[in-house]
Amino acid sequence: MLGMATWALPETAGITGLPEDLERLLAGAQTGNRALREELIAACRPFVARTARQATGRPLQWENDDELSVALVALDEAIDLYDPARGSFLAFARLLIKRRLVDHFRREGRQRPSSLDVEAELEDRALVRQSYLELARREEAAARGEELQELARELASFGISLADLAEAAPTREDARRNLARAALALVRDPALLRRFHKTRQVPLRELAERAGVSRKTLERGRKYLIALVIILDRDLVFLKEYLKPLLSS
Repeated sequence: MLGMATWALPETAGITGLPEDLERLLAGAQTGNRALREELIAACRPFVARTARQATGRPLQWENDDELSVALVALDEAIDLYDPARGSFLAFARLLIKRRLVDHFRREGRQRPSSLDVEAELEDRALVRQSYLELARREEAAARGEELQELARELASFGISLADLAEAAPTREDARRNLARAALALVRDPALLRRFHKTRQVPLRELAERAGVSRKTLERGRKYLIALVIILDRDLVFLKEYLKPLLSS
């Protein structure tokens, strides 16, 4: 994939493909903790909505479209069926959501969108390991590609290309960590975040004060910082994996 390595986001050591503390939620949910299951499902709702929207090829609303309910039930099912040995949980959930949407269209007697051409190897609990792993790899690669395209579109609104981002990425790990801390502070401040989107500018002075990062660092890493904010704000869950080491400090 046109890559995150080109702009120096480090690889994550996790195997589940979950951002932040969702690995903990998944482990608890699989042991029968209902509260953690509900918290996990709530945290994954943006991922579910994006997956269903991409699979059906049209906008969807929680209050109006059955496809989202089907996708949410599939996520709940994925929690029980998932085996960490199979790799990324999100890739597995994405496959199962698409499969359940295919079943939904079939039951409704409706023609499924061409984007829902899920391979026949995925057969509920009788997953053939080798076939599944290949499917999961393709699904995860496709998901990362879609998220990268969304990132590219958002960056373009700031006058930044992926090539610009690759050139502007800080080489020092401490600079990347400082910028990640600043991005998180910006996303967590509703007023600053609104200003960021409205003006398409980083509020340097206020952000430097809130994040405890020098204005010079923010200015030098502006393009990288903007990319981090977009990933965190848009909840691009696969790309967000790369931020885990930066945000853990």
